[in-house]
Amino acid sequence: MTRSSILAKLKRELQQDLTEESQVVYILVEIRKFIEQAGELDNYHALDFYCSLALHTTMTRIGARRILERFNRAFPILVKGAELPQPLDHEISDTISLKKFRDELKQFLSVNNLIPAPMFPGTPDAWVRFIHLYASVTDECDLQWTDEGLIDRVTIHLQMPTEKPGPEWGDQILFAIRWTCHGRDGLSGDHEVYFGYSPEG
Repeated sequence: MTRSSILAKLKRELQQDLTEESQVVYILVEIRKFIEQAGELDNYHALDFYCSLALHTTMTRIGARRILERFNRAFPILVKGAELPQPLDHEISDTISLKKFRDELKQFLSVNNLIPAPMFPGTPDAWVRFIHLYASVTDECDLQWTDEGLIDRVTIHLQMPTEKPGPEWGDQILFAIRWTCHGRDGLSGDHEVYFGYSPEG
């Protein structure tokens, strides 16, 4: 399949409202094929990782190892339920809030003339709706740490909170993506981020 035909397929799909997990998977499959064929994997480290995560139940490649190294450093603190030092908290928060995924996906779509797209119409809610579908696809995926260290894997969970974390969320639909690091000692620690979007649109 040529890169032009992949872009044509992506353009057709991206003109649709995104309401199904299968649409998200299809888009990410086509993007992953394109950047591999174009030899652009090194330009999209985060996009490559998050596309691949949607396609596999376990991840051991270099992108996963970068993230696992951060959690390996954070594990002794997370297992105690303590706050992370600011630099490490920033690194992990960028990972679990999918900020780099958003930035590189937007860059890819822009460079290839695929903007506007449903997840980037100019409102944060559209991106968060997309992330909700993505989180459903990646729920229960494992990142496996094969090097020496304190952890052996990190599991990603989609959670619908039973209670809102605060009144600032109003009537938004809430969900959390929780990353649980499992230690070789049998203990575990969590880090999570909440997302919310308006039920109206």
